[in-house]
Amino acid sequence: MGNGVLRYKGYCAKPEYDPEDGIVYGKILGIDDLVDFYSDSAKKVEEEFHKAVDDYIAFCEEIGKEPQKSYSGTFNIRISAELHREAALCAQIEGKTLNSFVERAIRAAVDQRNAMDRMSKTATMAIKTIPQPIATNQKRQFENESDNNGRIQKTGSAIILNDAMNQDAMNQAWGKTEKPSVIVS
Repeated sequence: MGNGVLRYKGYCAKPEYDPEDGIVYGKILGIDDLVDFYSDSAKKVEEEFHKAVDDYIAFCEEIGKEPQKSYSGTFNIRISAELHREAALCAQIEGKTLNSFVERAIRAAVDQRNAMDRMSKTATMAIKTIPQPIATNQKRQFENESDNNGRIQKTGSAIILNDAMNQDAMNQAWGKTEKPSVIVS
């Protein structure tokens, strides 16, 4: 799950927790049909999402309906007249159509979002590999005062290294000379 978004066979969902019922639940996003799923275990919610997608595809096949998935590629957008004018001028200056200018802007925003999702998922997986003394939140004393002067902050099972962090202090924080598998800054 990157940034809480599940993806499977071209479908997406963003599960949420319901404290009243004690479940994690969600629905497939981007389709008109209502396909939902839930689990009483956060560890199994992705499995339930996969089952929901597979069931949806099988049900559509069973009743002879094409599963919803793709978009037509055409939509209307409402923006201010000023932004419309500025975008049209930018497109003209670049020798592009307004459609290609807007498509490129949307592509950049979507690519940035996807990159953030991938980074979040990578950081989550890497944090799970933090060495035992750090992952179990055991308190450690460092030979220098790097953890008292703002360069290292312990947060849960992760260590956040600020920009001012130097390699020696990082090595001391991890108790070894090799680099850790993840640095979150």
